[in-house]
Amino acid sequence: MTTAPELETSLLRDTSSPEALDRFLTDATGFGARGISAHWSQVDAELAERCHDAGLRLYAWCKTRTIEPEKLLLLDGLVTDWPTAGREAVVAARRGW
Repeated sequence: MTTAPELETSLLRDTSSPEALDRFLTDATGFGARGISAHWSQVDAELAERCHDAGLRLYAWCKTRTIEPEKLLLLDGLVTDWPTAGREAVVAARRGW
């Protein structure tokens, strides 16, 4: 399969163990993805560090209205069902919440 070179892709997967995270990052780089898309509950400093150390961007999907500003600082992008709450969390993160 080929894609337009300017099309950014990320690998979407739930990870629930350290072994699954290792595989997630290995697969993402092996598939040529530019990033990973993790579930909001999985986002933490360790995931962000490992992702960025692997040269990958970190995206997350948050399907609840509660979006913790401190987590946003770890991300390169956010997908949410609540864009207004997302924007408010970005403003709070930039202000030091």
